[in-house]
Amino acid sequence: MTIFLLTNQKNNEPLINGLSDHDTQVLVLHNLKIINQETPFASKRLINSDTIAQFKVNLSYESWSDTFTEEDVDTSFKNFLNAYLRIFYHCFPYKKVHINYNEKAWLMIGIKTSCQRKKDLYISYKTTSNPNFRHYYKSYTKILTEVIKAAKKKKHYNKLFSRSKNKVKTMWNLVRSENNKQGN
Repeated sequence: MTIFLLTNQKNNEPLINGLSDHDTQVLVLHNLKIINQETPFASKRLINSDTIAQFKVNLSYESWSDTFTEEDVDTSFKNFLNAYLRIFYHCFPYKKVHINYNEKAWLMIGIKTSCQRKKDLYISYKTTSNPNFRHYYKSYTKILTEVIKAAKKKKHYNKLFSRSKNKVKTMWNLVRSENNKQGN
């Protein structure tokens, strides 16, 4: 893995990330023009209990006489569809939402501190031959992994499930997010 940094210094050095036995190479580049990319947005329909209630009311007030009086089935369907979609688009407008792909709600300050401590221990681990310290580092890593798993499960996922109205949909969204897949 290569990381590109923009600074006034010129160097190429390894960066110990503590995730595996492979170190990251840092390459510093100078005088680059970076194009500021806009934050990704998506359009989603605003659907909630209030808009659904308004939709039902508008449907009940609609006069469907042109739909039922028409002799031609195709024209009757077109009249129905036009009226239905007009009400649908009015009651459920598009809303611009920010897409955040790297949201990690389970990542708390204690876990960040422990990860930094693990990185510091890894630097010492690479240079020492003390078996007690090596055992300590491995046990620390194992405990940190379990803490991260528990944080993901208990803090984030349970909160999402408890707030969800549709448990199955929430579960599949979590499966997709863990597999880094977006969309349907």
